[in-house]
Amino acid sequence: MTKILRYGTEEEKSVIYTPLDPIEDLSNQLAGLRSEEYVKSVLVAKHGLAESEASNIAQQVGHHVINAVGFLRQAYAGPVELSYLPLYYAVLSLSRVYILCSFGVEALRDNPHHGASYPPSQLCRPLDHTISIWPNGVFPLFYQVLTGRKPEWEKIDVGTLIHLVPCIESELKFAFGKTPALCSLDIYVEELGATSFRLKVEISKRHGVPAVPGSLALLKSSKLTLENSTASKDTFVGEATEGPELQDALLHLAGNIPRELLYYRPAPFFADMMTSTPSNSDFAVPEEIPLWLLFFWLSNLVRYSPEWLSTLQGTSLWPILLTLRKHAALRFLILFWSFFHQTSFGIKAGTM
Repeated sequence: MTKILRYGTEEEKSVIYTPLDPIEDLSNQLAGLRSEEYVKSVLVAKHGLAESEASNIAQQVGHHVINAVGFLRQAYAGPVELSYLPLYYAVLSLSRVYILCSFGVEALRDNPHHGASYPPSQLCRPLDHTISIWPNGVFPLFYQVLTGRKPEWEKIDVGTLIHLVPCIESELKFAFGKTPALCSLDIYVEELGATSFRLKVEISKRHGVPAVPGSLALLKSSKLTLENSTASKDTFVGEATEGPELQDALLHLAGNIPRELLYYRPAPFFADMMTSTPSNSDFAVPEEIPLWLLFFWLSNLVRYSPEWLSTLQGTSLWPILLTLRKHAALRFLILFWSFFHQTSFGIKAGTM
């Protein structure tokens, strides 16, 4: 069986092994994108740009990436409670690279604003704070890069976003007795014979939120039936399809799956990727979106509501926000690196 990841398959993934701090290691690799020659080659090979267009964009990519690296280093060199401001600007700079790779220089130039706002005078509990989305600006363009469409919603609350961050699972459980609103699953293309293939989905009952395919935005367009059920997982399969090559089968069977809704991370002890997807089909968004908006919210608290930031430090939410400071930043760096190279990347401590 061939496991489907957000970019490519399990066999095509790339794992970065490092004895360094992973954020520092990825920051060093990001700084390498100052090389216009290297960036141009990736834009042509991975994003399908013409060489003339790639040359123009490559220089702009370098500027934004160097800004992002500078903001990251600034974030971890100063006070913890102020780090969310430079962290947001690092995320903002990298999201501009997504836009450059997909829509070019003019689109970014015509949308210089954040594309979101946060009214700082909200007096409700922090999880009920809302972020407003604008029709224009960086965020809606960033969302369009990831999904192919503009955001369909105008507001979103912090509580919904927090429950879509997989790297704070332990902290969320300790603070609120809850788990992220994510369904753990694996999607495969299974070979039934030399020229026969089918889609196979295994949904975990022990990790994440158990679900059935029809309730998940990721699988709503896939016709699947229950094949087997055990204490640990349910297995669903699709109809067999004929095709001469596995690659053709992958394109056909995975064509209806919005892969941007596949969340992933390295498994704890092995090099394979664990995948999940939002369990709430009413707000199913790519993994980058809650990270971007949470850092945006926190940066606004630093700038405009220091009294709210001080209040947060005495709440059950603060340990989660401290975890976001590094774990969510690392997630965004890996997501960016995967997008830029159109390859699913993971990072692990140690050497091969």
